[in-house]
Amino acid sequence: MPIDSPPVATLLRWFPDRKGMASGMAIMGFGSGALVALPVIRHLVEANFVAPKYFGSADTVQTVIQEGRRFLAESPATEVVIASASDIAKLGLTQHVLEPGVYAVGTGSTGVAATMMTIGGIYAATMILASLGYKIPAENWTPPVAATSEGNKSSSDGVKGKDSSNNRIDPLIIPAGSYVTASDAIKSRQFAQVWTSLFLNATAGIAVLGVAKTLMSDVFGSTMPTIVDATFCAGYVGALSLFNGVGRLAWAATSDAIGRQKTYSLFFALGIPLYLSVPVTAHMVGVHEGVAPLAIFTASTLSIITMYGGGFSVSPAYLADLFGSREVGNIYGKLLTAWSVAGMVGPTLLAYLRRTSEVEAIRELATKVDPIKFQQQFGTSVDKISDLIDANTVNIAKLLHIAPAGTLDPSPYLYDSSMKTMAALLLVGLANNYLMKPVDPKLIKKI
Repeated sequence: MPIDSPPVATLLRWFPDRKGMASGMAIMGFGSGALVALPVIRHLVEANFVAPKYFGSADTVQTVIQEGRRFLAESPATEVVIASASDIAKLGLTQHVLEPGVYAVGTGSTGVAATMMTIGGIYAATMILASLGYKIPAENWTPPVAATSEGNKSSSDGVKGKDSSNNRIDPLIIPAGSYVTASDAIKSRQFAQVWTSLFLNATAGIAVLGVAKTLMSDVFGSTMPTIVDATFCAGYVGALSLFNGVGRLAWAATSDAIGRQKTYSLFFALGIPLYLSVPVTAHMVGVHEGVAPLAIFTASTLSIITMYGGGFSVSPAYLADLFGSREVGNIYGKLLTAWSVAGMVGPTLLAYLRRTSEVEAIRELATKVDPIKFQQQFGTSVDKISDLIDANTVNIAKLLHIAPAGTLDPSPYLYDSSMKTMAALLLVGLANNYLMKPVDPKLIKKI
């Protein structure tokens, strides 16, 4: 069972009249944990970091290029890379000083493996201790405040009193005191639709998480270096985590007021223009003076992340509305397979779309470079560009360095197809969620 399913199922039983808030409370912690974990992980990675073997500066070490790979001239079997100051800066190291120059491939250690072992042990101990405190209420337990208004049934299972939706009648909510078994629920059309909604929302959200920091540093960092520096990017990553967590609680609480279906519709309806705005703001860089493009980009991506997190926190309450709270933990655990699939599809699709755009941009740039300069830079003719791309020897930055003055940097355009594709996925999600209907009465059982 997924790690956030037991606490969510437990809280839903303790707060049957505030299901959105209950699931949001649990899942907010699940999503915002990066705020605490990131600085700890960063410190541990640096503590375990081992620098690769350094041979000297690029102008003092002779190298040769063979089939798109660089080797030491004096030791042809030793593959090396030349790291520039900007390459080293991207590592974000504060406790280690690396000099620009020639480094041996396959030496040193990033420190990531040792860090994951340490973090895994800490997480395991914390989760086991916390789980010992779980308790669930009695079968017919109701919140004390609910007992003050006899006869006015809540939309939550077995809860009396004024409900969180101001006595709103939602046809999707299962009758009080009823439930659908997990085995029947996962075979229903409603489960498939919620699964699809979560999958599409998560896939698109993961895409933004995957490119936001890269776009911020590559596009805005190069044009606004005094503003978008390493400190700014670190703060931006922290803000992404914060808005992810806040969105989980805020959107879940909102769903208590307007309903789960309408909340998911907002995710998709608002997300479409926000996703389309990401490449637009990237295109604005260098055309419009000032920080307007940066501000719009930041606001758009942070808003998107709130809805990415909100999708997870609203879905348990959505399931409880449709199938009742009795077996919602079991049902929610199966629903989270949508996140697992999104975790594979999202990054893979994003990487494919970005790489396709990058290869096209590299080929286009190569046609603008002087063939003689290209030969000097890469040790082969421009007609071998495919081999160089496959070996990751050539990239946009290296080509721009030898391209004619005034050549346009295509980096801001690399994510156009990615964001347009994500917007299209959200449009499908909007239609899917709009078609949601109440569960078949034949599946409903009484408690």
